[in-house]
Amino acid sequence: MDTKNPTLPPGLADLNVEFYYRDGNIFILHNGQNIPFEDVPVEILDKVRKQMDHDPIAMASLALLKIDDPVDQLKKFIECRYGDFNMEPDIDTRGRENPEYFECGIRGTCPVEGKLCNSIMAPYGTITKREADIIKLVVQDLADKEIAERLNISYNTVTSHRSRITQKIGAASKVGIARFALEKNII
Repeated sequence: MDTKNPTLPPGLADLNVEFYYRDGNIFILHNGQNIPFEDVPVEILDKVRKQMDHDPIAMASLALLKIDDPVDQLKKFIECRYGDFNMEPDIDTRGRENPEYFECGIRGTCPVEGKLCNSIMAPYGTITKREADIIKLVVQDLADKEIAERLNISYNTVTSHRSRITQKIGAASKVGIARFALEKNII
């Protein structure tokens, strides 16, 4: 992150790497450039390939998805692990990986959910798919009863989920849940 202007995204004014997935394509911000996947520097792809190769769960997940081509494996790994655009580098200048939550549109039905992709990490736990669904509805300012009706679950189940959500994220109100949702790109 640029220390002079911390609002700039990683990779725009520094050597960090920010991958993102848009309209079926993978791009990175790096060294002030917006680069399509085909032109990503080999040394960056080699770092990602090394991380992927040393993650047996990711490799098994790619096999389960029947993705055999090494380039397609790399693209899917990047999409699932780094696909969203947040304000933290996916790979920093020291080579440290920072996977992020990416709402791909198939959560809840993906056969490798949570294995290839990253879960939503909170300060005091991991947010489940159902909790993410509830967070999205809380941010829409729905009451717990309305959330229960929308998700076809009981009111008590909603309040239990909300309680766990606030504990996991360290918030005490809808405002705290909304702030977390924005920070994690859940909405």
